This record gives sequence, structure tokens and C-alpha cells, in this order.
Amino acid sequence: MASTTPDSEKFMSTSGATDPVWVHQQPFSSLPTFSPLTQDLSTDICVIGSGIAGIHVAYELVKRGHQVVLLEARDVISGESGRTSRHLTNDLDDGYVEIAKKHGLEGARVTAESHAWARERIGEVARELGIECEYRKLKAYDVSQYMVGSEGYKKEIGELREEAELQKRLGIETRFDVSCGSRGGDEGELLTMPGKPHCPGMDRQA
Repeated sequence: MASTTPDSEKFMSTSGATDPVWVHQQPFSSLPTFSPLTQDLSTDICVIGSGIAGIHVAYELVKRGHQVVLLEARDVISGESGRTSRHLTNDLDDGYVEIAKKHGLEGARVTAESHAWARERIGEVARELGIECEYRKLKAYDVSQYMVGSEGYKKEIGELREEAELQKRLGIETRFDVSCGSRGGDEGELLTMPGKPHCPGMDRQA
């Protein structure tokens, strides 16, 4: 069960109303802390936000020889990066069909390639720095949330089929499988992206 902490402490440590379950083994107090900024600084690049995106961008820039200042209003990874299920994916929630409608096929392709690169690069960085974060690759599944045969199911399966076809065009390893079913449910179609990496605690990624 999620626990609660005093509001002032919680504001500095997490963006959520409750604590994620893993704080029992890795409490907020175990994370690195840094002194507040007390003077003006000059730098090549300033990165704002110390979540996974900000830290990764800062790391890549430093590796390329840039002087970087990383700013955070609260504690490190105190936003969504400290609360997620820690999976890495280029199977985006909005879906590539919707992305292509807004940004064209080339925009969808660049989106898929950039997210796939970042997903793999994080694994490379973990190995470079000797960080054991249980980075590993597992299959990803997108399944219908509706009962087989219902109108919602038919609509959603049609959308999954369309998404699968577009993902193939974008170079994503994807298949639409009519022989699989989810545990506790009826047999039905699904979209699966095999062999993609994740950190523990997810049921959908690519």
C-alpha cells in the first residue's frame, strides 16, 4: 500500500500525492542531494529539470565536451521520473497513427527512430557507468481492454490493426497476432513488439 509523508517533505521529494512502493527499499533520503545555487554562473548550456530526460541530456552534452549546469527546483528525480514503472519504450501512448496525422509519415518515422535510439542508449550508458538497474529486453503487448465481440472490442482491434501496419512501415518490429489472448480473458487479437528493453514493472512497451 502506498504511504504518505508530510507535505513539505513530499513536495521536495515527489510530485505525487502518495509515495511509490519502492521507497520502502530505496527511500528518498538515500538519493544524492545538492546545494542550492547561491551565485550567478556562466555556462555553455543550462538544462532545467533533473528527471531522466534532463539528466540524460546533460550527460550526453558533457560527454561531447560542453560545460553544463543542471538546475532542479526540488530534489533530483522528484517529478514523474521518480514515480514511473521505469519502462523504456518507443511504443508511444498516442500511437503512430495519430502522430502521423499531426506530423506526417516522416514526422512519425523520426519520432520512432529517436525514441528507439534513446531507449537503447540508456542501456549503453548503464553499462558504461556500471549501473545495475535491471535493464533488460522483454516483449511488449498492446491488447484490447474490451470483451471479445463487443462493439468497443471491434473498434479497438481495428485501431490496433491499423497501428501495427503503420509501425511496420516505420521500421518497428511489430506483428498483429490473432492467436493470442491475455491472462484471465478470452482469446483475441493483439499487437506485439518482441525483444524491447524495459526496467521492471510494465505491461506495455516497445
